[in-house]
Amino acid sequence: MMTDPLLSLTQAFQLMGLIQCVLLLAYLAGCGGDRRRRVLAGTFFLAVAAGFGLPLWPDDAPSWPLGLMAALAGAMPALSYLLAGQMLEARLPDKRQFAILLAPLAGAPLLYWGGVDPMDDACLDSLCVEAQAAAQLWQVLAGGIILLAMMAMAELKLRQAEAKPQGRERRGLVLGLVIVNLAVLVAVLAGHANLISQDEAEFVRITLGLGFIYLATSMMFRIFPESSQFALHVSETAAPPMAEMPPASESPILPLSEPLALGDDELALLERVRCYLADERPHLKENFHRQTMARALGVPEHRLSKVINQGFGKSLIDVLNELRVEQAQRLLLSSDQQITQIAFASGFNALPSFHRVFKKHAGCSPSEWLEKNRAIAPKSTLKS
Repeated sequence: MMTDPLLSLTQAFQLMGLIQCVLLLAYLAGCGGDRRRRVLAGTFFLAVAAGFGLPLWPDDAPSWPLGLMAALAGAMPALSYLLAGQMLEARLPDKRQFAILLAPLAGAPLLYWGGVDPMDDACLDSLCVEAQAAAQLWQVLAGGIILLAMMAMAELKLRQAEAKPQGRERRGLVLGLVIVNLAVLVAVLAGHANLISQDEAEFVRITLGLGFIYLATSMMFRIFPESSQFALHVSETAAPPMAEMPPASESPILPLSEPLALGDDELALLERVRCYLADERPHLKENFHRQTMARALGVPEHRLSKVINQGFGKSLIDVLNELRVEQAQRLLLSSDQQITQIAFASGFNALPSFHRVFKKHAGCSPSEWLEKNRAIAPKSTLKS
């Protein structure tokens, strides 16, 4: 005798999406770097989690969390617009742009705050409408306007975004936001036009949301690479000193013993560069450019490049990559985390580039290097 399944397919997808959102929120909450850069992304995925969790809310549970979840879910198009703006500009949107949040929050989702059941009527004088239908229609109207604004912004700024750090990932996330918002809007309209049933429209919405959240998770690992440091159970202070590590290559922090054709002023600048590399750790920063270092040291970029090339015997990118490789070697010895996490925690934006650079500087792959050096590394460098 067959029994009814505990969860329908739609409910299973909702639960999967909710769990993935919670994991992603924990990932963003525990990472390093500038917190302000992560607040908008965290709020967006909190709204996505509310969208997944709203239909799962028990009928006999208190109604006020339902109103909060509905308000968050209703704000998802506006948060999509703001997050797309942050990805395109590589910075937080202007404060005035946050006024777009008022569009969905001022509408039908607020019907839930009064404890109105989604299937009950909400009445204003003699005009009564079904609360759920009113909320959905308001979301369609506000979401459509916001989607048009987001598409226009993407059209203007997408090419410039590709030239920024993690440009491909930013472009992918923005396109994903546009596509999923458009598809959800079409599904909701099809449901209201009776082209498909409401259950089918809900299934399409949940399936699209689930696919997007898994895509967005991989993008977040690349756009916020410092987040991976939260997953490591050892801190920077717990990492073994370079002197205790098996030598893999000459430390790029140290300039050449006989810098080529550098005068006293250049030698003084070279020492400032060395201190900057050691103190600021630019190899772990997501949006670091040579211009940033030149501005911090108060020198022209061409002079900085000359001093680095002649003082270290290599370019700035090679210096940074060697620092990243050495950081990865520390983490390989001091943690049991996955190589993917270590790659992002060491300042790399993609796993293929990590393997390529690591092999170039260490002469072997990360796993091969670990096998060779684990046995000869001091016990203090290994995670207990």
